[in-house]
Amino acid sequence: DGAEDTVEHLYMFGINEIPHSMVDMAESIDLASQQIYLAVELLAQKKLFDIKEHIIEISTLERRNDQIVKQSVKTLFDQHKDDPVRLIQVYEVYKLLERTSNSCHRVGKLLDSIVMKNA
Repeated sequence: DGAEDTVEHLYMFGINEIPHSMVDMAESIDLASQQIYLAVELLAQKKLFDIKEHIIEISTLERRNDQIVKQSVKTLFDQHKDDPVRLIQVYEVYKLLERTSNSCHRVGKLLDSIVMKNA
């Protein structure tokens, strides 16, 4: 849902040139989604101890996105002082990407909780 919302906002706001930082965030979200998929497969196989490495990777990717968004928003506010509408539009997309990344992290925490309760 987060990826779909992000693409819709890029379209609605007419953001045709996607900043490299947004691409980096999207790639991290994709990688986190893959880690979630692999962890859920292991959960279905009851291989609880093998899930931990995927949980760690999800957390690492989320922290990476936190750093990207902090720097990107700072740069955004520095570069778009004279265009507040564009600033708000691009900022909104960053917020959507950050929320999506945080959602992946919440899934990782849930998986960790399941592992801890059943290990």
